[in-house]
Amino acid sequence: MRRSLTKSERLRRRGEIKALFADGKSVSGGAVKLVIRPNGGETNRFFVTLRKKFGTAVERNRARRLVKEVYRLQKQSLKSGYDIGCVVYQKGLKYDETEKCLVSLFQRANLYENA
Repeated sequence: MRRSLTKSERLRRRGEIKALFADGKSVSGGAVKLVIRPNGGETNRFFVTLRKKFGTAVERNRARRLVKEVYRLQKQSLKSGYDIGCVVYQKGLKYDETEKCLVSLFQRANLYENA
């Protein structure tokens, strides 16, 4: 399995994102919220968004990069066939804080293969 985030693993279309937020199950953990919905496919599709007025462009891009990196390293352990949206609320998170938060949300959402 490729470890990079390929084009087919990204959720991009506005209608699909709206459907995810309308029908998806959400799990919140303070700094980050996950929205999950089965997609009927063989792979997971993922996207990151931020709350309004998140901060400067540098802070927004850093938050997106951190969340994508944590997901990229965890994706081989996750169940397949889900659309996963990640909403980041807190700026200034370090990598280890982001990882801890996302891993606990993946566990609470029962997304791990062995869980």
